[in-house]
Amino acid sequence: MKQKIKIFFFFLLLLSSCKTTKQVSVTQLPKDLNTQKVIEYLKLQDNIQSMNASKIIMNLKLDNREFNVTSSFSMIKDSAIHISIQPFLGLELYKLEITPQIIKIFDKINQKYYVVNYEFLSNRLGIQIDFYHLQALLTNRYFCLADNENGCRILTNNPEKINLGFENENFKQSLTVIPNFYIHELLLLDKKSNSQLLATYDDFDTQDRVLYPRKVSIQVNHPRKNIYCDITISKVSFNKEIKLVPTDEKRFKRAFIEQLLQK
Repeated sequence: MKQKIKIFFFFLLLLSSCKTTKQVSVTQLPKDLNTQKVIEYLKLQDNIQSMNASKIIMNLKLDNREFNVTSSFSMIKDSAIHISIQPFLGLELYKLEITPQIIKIFDKINQKYYVVNYEFLSNRLGIQIDFYHLQALLTNRYFCLADNENGCRILTNNPEKINLGFENENFKQSLTVIPNFYIHELLLLDKKSNSQLLATYDDFDTQDRVLYPRKVSIQVNHPRKNIYCDITISKVSFNKEIKLVPTDEKRFKRAFIEQLLQK
């Protein structure tokens, strides 16, 4: 208990020492860290109940196609994530509504919508992932894909960074933790399908007492498809009351997701 209290006050000190929104820079990690302490530090940062990123600049590359769009991201923790894609003049082209059960994609121009489950998403990415993993990945929070909660451990350790994760004959997960207990990098590698997801987080800041990265890069390499997404968060607020209103499906015609992916 005393150790948990020490960790909690250390984390509060990091946040409260910021008179502006910029996070204080620490050059080295504390000494004598073990797996339990690192995970406790990371879990203390899981303080997002809601998030509203009203302006995001996104560069998306799908194989040989490239798109530059403005988007917004709204989330109520463990409930729903809404992502709006606005390529020009604030006109919403696509909207993604993500819940723990299903993902719906609305094509506002062609008045169509598509339904995707997590099994389909995992097969396309080659990485087994659900809503809670996706939520943590998008918000730079800790999660572990090992079969049990204690499966992740310190793989390598030095004063500048810690690699935390697990590896077996089929799968590897690695999180690179740097000073201030930022998760700088996340690697998910499926050895069977030769698929890899690499997320990199940079330019850390605090807003509403929440630590977050302003820049996120997500790269998926799959034998059938390569995806790269570079994200810059320009305006964001946390833990404010927000409402996520589902889109009325009656105004849209349901279509097969393969039709969208072939565009």
